[in-house]
Parts: sequence; C-alpha cells; structure tokens
Amino acid sequence: MAPKTVKLRALAVTVAFSVLFAALVVRLYWIQVVHADAYLREAQEIWNVTRPLKANRGAIYDRNGNLLAADGLAYTVAVNPSLMVERQRREPGLIAETAARLAGLIGKPASDIERVVREKAGAVWAELGPEGTKIDAGLAEKVLDAFGRENCREFSTHFYCGNVGVILVKEKKRYYPSGAMLAHVLGYVRKDDVEGGGLEYQFRDVLRGRDGSISYARDRKGVMLPNASVRYEPPQNGSDLVLTIDRTVQSFLETALESAFERWKPRRFVAIAADPQTMEILGMSGYPTFDPNAYWTTADAEAFRNPAVQWEFEPGSTFKIVTLAAAIEEGVWNPDETFKSGAITVSGQTIHDHNRSGWGTITYREGLLKSSNVAFVKLGLEKLGKDRLKSYIDRFGFGRKTGVELPAENAGRVDFRYPVEVATASFGQGITVTALQELVAVSAIANGGRVMKPWIVREIVRPDGTKQTFGPMEIGRAVSESTARQTALLLEQVVSEPGATGYRAKLDGYRIAGKTGTAQKVVNGRYADDRWVVSFVGFAPADRPKFALVVVADEPRISDYREAGEVAAPVFREIASQLLKYYGIEPRAGNPVSGGVSEVRTKPVAVAPDLIGKPARSATAELEQSDMPYAVLGGGSTVFDQFPKPGTEMGALQRIYLLTEPSGSVALPDMRGLSLREAMEICRWLGYTCTVEGQGYVVSQDMSTVDGQRTARLRFGTNG
Repeated sequence: MAPKTVKLRALAVTVAFSVLFAALVVRLYWIQVVHADAYLREAQEIWNVTRPLKANRGAIYDRNGNLLAADGLAYTVAVNPSLMVERQRREPGLIAETAARLAGLIGKPASDIERVVREKAGAVWAELGPEGTKIDAGLAEKVLDAFGRENCREFSTHFYCGNVGVILVKEKKRYYPSGAMLAHVLGYVRKDDVEGGGLEYQFRDVLRGRDGSISYARDRKGVMLPNASVRYEPPQNGSDLVLTIDRTVQSFLETALESAFERWKPRRFVAIAADPQTMEILGMSGYPTFDPNAYWTTADAEAFRNPAVQWEFEPGSTFKIVTLAAAIEEGVWNPDETFKSGAITVSGQTIHDHNRSGWGTITYREGLLKSSNVAFVKLGLEKLGKDRLKSYIDRFGFGRKTGVELPAENAGRVDFRYPVEVATASFGQGITVTALQELVAVSAIANGGRVMKPWIVREIVRPDGTKQTFGPMEIGRAVSESTARQTALLLEQVVSEPGATGYRAKLDGYRIAGKTGTAQKVVNGRYADDRWVVSFVGFAPADRPKFALVVVADEPRISDYREAGEVAAPVFREIASQLLKYYGIEPRAGNPVSGGVSEVRTKPVAVAPDLIGKPARSATAELEQSDMPYAVLGGGSTVFDQFPKPGTEMGALQRIYLLTEPSGSVALPDMRGLSLREAMEICRWLGYTCTVEGQGYVVSQDMSTVDGQRTARLRFGTNG
C-alpha cells in the first residue's frame, strides 16, 4: 500500500476519533452541565424515597372529659398475587380457599378477590377495596387466626402471612366509642381520611394537624444506603376539641327520641338541650341517624343531615311565644280583655282556631292556654302591626343563622308583606325556622330577655397543652327582663293548668314553662289536612331555669291534630324529668306557681385526701385511720384515680372509691343507697352511660354493653 494512502487513512481515522471524542465531550457537557439538574432530579426520584409520616388527628371530648372521637389502630387487607399464583402451582386450590376465608371475614365476595389475584398476577401487592380497608383490630385478629398466627410475621408496618400471601397493613382509623350517639354533631371521617359533616368537617384544619415526611437514598431492594443523608420533617399533630356537650344529657335525649321514633314513625325527630343562661349546647339528637364507625352501611342520605340546624319547618304555635312577648313589651297585652274566638277574616280570607269552632268569647289569657290562633292574629296584626311584629321576630334571631359551629346551618325564612301574611306569621304559619332557632328564642325568655349565640366547642387543646377557650356571647336583647319574667309565668300556666295545651308536659312537684306547636305542612302548594309538624319548647325550673329544651317531630303517624299533644310534649316531659334528677333538683310538694324549687344538699364534713399514685394498701390504711368509708375497684396495686377527686368536700358517711385498674375494665360498684347526683357522677367517672327510673335513692342497678358502650339502668326509690 502506498505511503500516501496510509497517511490518508490515518488522517481519516484521526478525524473520525476526534469527531467522536468531540461529540462525547459535548454530550458529557450537555449531561454534566446543561442538564445536570434535570438528570440529578431524575436520579433522585429513582434512588431516593420519601415516605409520609401521618399526623395524629385530634380527639374530641365532651365537657366532662369523656372520649367521643379519636384515632385508633386499624388494618388494611392486601394480598401478594405473585406469591399466590406461584404457590397455586404446587398447592391447587390455594387461591380459591384463601379467597373464601377472606370473604367470610371482610365481606368481599370470594369471586372478586380471585379476580384481583388473576388480574394482578405479576404484582406483589394488591389491596382488596373498601371492604378490606381500615378494618378494626378485632377483625384483624380473626384474619390472623384464620391463616395461622405462626405463619404470620409481624413487622413495624404490617403483618405478612407468607404461607398464603395475605398482608395486614397497620394504619389509623377514626373511632367513635359511643357509636351512633351524637353522630350528626360529630360527623365522620371516611376511610380515605376525608371528613363527612359535623365538627369533623367544620374543624378539619384544627383536628388534622400537618403530616411530616422522611426522605433517604435506597438501593434497588429498597434498603437505605449506608451513610445516606436523611431529611426528616416531623408531623405536627392535630389539636383536641372539648365540647359543651354532656354525654349523660345526650343519652337522655337519644333514649327518649329512639323510643318515640319507633312509636310514631315520623320522617324525622329532633331534640336539643341547652343552658339558657349561656346557650351552651348540652345535647343535640336527631333521627334517623347513622353510625360514624360504619357510615357506609347507611343508604338514606337524609340520615346524614343534622335536622337540628339543616331542617326548616313552619313552627306553628310555639312561635306564639314571640308574639306574646312582643305584645307584653309593647304594652298591648291585657290578659283579662276578651275577644270572640273561632274565626277571624283578614283581607277576605278566614283564619280559624285549631278546633274550627273556638270557645266563644274568652279572655286573652284563656286564648293563650287554649292556643287560639284568633287571639294571636288580633295581637300580632291588630295590636302590634306588621313593623313592630317584624322587629321582634328579628330581635329573637329568626331569619338568620344562629352562628353555631356546625356546617350547613340554614337561616329559615321570614318574609311577609300583606296583612294576611302578618296574621298567619303571628301564630307561626307562613314562615320557617330551625329547631335551634326556637331554642335560642325560648332561652331568651328563660334568661331574662338576652339572645345568646349557641355554641358547642368549649376549648381547642393544642398538642403542647396550650388552650384556646370560648365562652358565652350575647347577641342582643329581645325584651326586657320584666317582660321575659311575665312571659315565663304565662308559659308556666300553659303547662300547669288542666285543659291547657301544654298540660301533658307537666311534672308533679316541678315548675315547667313551655308551649306546644302543631303546624300543618304544605303539600303541592296547599296546607295538607293529614301531615303535621309537632313540637314542644320550654324550660325548667320555670323560676330558675337550669335547661331549655326543644322537641320536634316531622309527620308523625297521627290520625288528626288532637293526637299531636301525645307526640312531642311527653318526650319533653321524659327528658326534663331525667335532667331535673341529674342536676339534683328535688320536687317541691304542691308545685306552687310562685316560690322556688329546693335543692337538698348534705353538709360537708370532710375533704377527700389525695391518694392518686399511692400503693393501694397505704391508701386504704390511711382511709381506715380516718374512719372514712371506701371501696377498691379493680385488682391493681396502685391507685390510678379516685372519686371524689382530691380536695372535694364530702358528706357524712360518703364513700371514697379507689380505682386500681383502667376504668374501661372496671364494673360499676354497688351504688344502692346513693343519691342521683352521686350515682351519675360515678357513672361518668367510670365511662358508663346510665339511665334512671324513679325518684329518691338507688335501689337496684342493671348493667349491660350495647354496641361496645357500657350502660347501666339505675332504679330509684325510698329507703326502708
């Protein structure tokens, strides 16, 4: 080969290598410099992993510290399809048998489980849908037992049953210890951690907290690389809520409503109790309801709506309280003045009393006791007039939201222009209200004329222990204290006098003030003759109100309006009876309209010593030395808690209880001979929901567990 040819070839090779080298350098520059950040991010996405660290959701408690909602341990069921398919080759029938066992436990059809395994045969992880998501610990235990605990290895994040490819992943789930109790107020948290209504939704940003994360480099097996840098952002746990709700009061409401709901079968039933002085909501119950622990089992969407604040209805005669108070305040009420009852014509339209014929010529006081529509048309339209009546309706808070801390509250509707609309509004027709608005209005009569904002959250307790507290808020004044007192006395007569419409709410020995309501419902633009909203609103004791209460039933199954008095007033009476006993208010013989209601108290003769944390033997020896009666609850060796609390004044012969085990595992002590107040305090202390029958002192007690909630029925009577 000629030397020239060799030189040309060498040059060509050199040029080619130079071009390739230059291209490589350019490519390296392109990767290492121009796109360095992009490729670095891509590598980090491949080799780095970021795992979320879930924040603990805040708990919810009632005013006495009873737990209403909290996070708890739950498990999500998954399978390893790849392993199951591989083992199926050696053990025919394994997939079908495993699917059948799981189906019997979690409720997902076996055919669906088999389909998941077939469709994801190459995967090492497949969840089993909503049925297997966040099952409770008890069911998870059954899953482990079904596949042999010896075959299931526990890791920090999960259990793995390698013999069949079943996985139980440890997670958090929202638990509601009292089941359906207070469901509309609390709301619920879905399995995907999305809130559904109630306080869970309204205070979601407070309860949720903020999730953290941990990031690190890993190898292809997912193991953290040695000396890898770790970026850790700790989670910030959510804050707790402490409510104004009293779980014992709530149980009174729910027990009474449940029974009445079964008897009268209305579309909905609602009851609310509050302290009229502060408008703290003590209890709020509605039917139909749902169990937030198993919300997905409730198909009726109406069951998730809170009827206390979301249902608007025409109030009927309970609204006459507003017209009555306005007439007294404006000086146009004369109880002894007479009028012709039965019917009245306004702008060519005839308005009748509820019995159509009336009672002849009667006084306005009699018109109130008999709930005469004609009396209130004359008061509202003729004596007050449109503008004055409307101003008092506004003052009492109707036509606007109350501002309670619950979602989706409705404002009701108050809109009248023509004389006939003013006339019907005077007795609660043609306007709409909510049950909570009615309670706010009657509480203004009970507390001396002040309109208070209802509230349900007492405290927000942050993870560091600091608190944000809330308190009563006065919105304005509806009427003077004198007018409120006169109105209360008249409402007391509505209950106390035989033949008055509220007589079914009467409690012997107690002063009850209240008003009935029976409103026809509008169907297809006309008032129906067979559909009613029946209600009762009132407070007790009438002279020194401890609570206000409203009860409303929507379309109870009654034949005509004359049965309406048997629906809401007896429910009010039942709840009021329980509340009066609960608050330790004893009946007064004769139940005079004037005077007070006595409370029996035992003179304190000792102070409870501080025994918490002491050995049980030392604590009992100290009590024996002081001649103080006591009872030890549980078989532990250390005093965890005590009742009464340290420093509490104690009555003569009052027993002190020493708790040596967690309260959830301790039965109620023998409480025979105890007063209502002391017995109920012990119930709350040990986490029991207690109902009472009779008056006096405990004579017997029956305990049971219903839907995981420990309950007791206490019977009261006279000793000896």
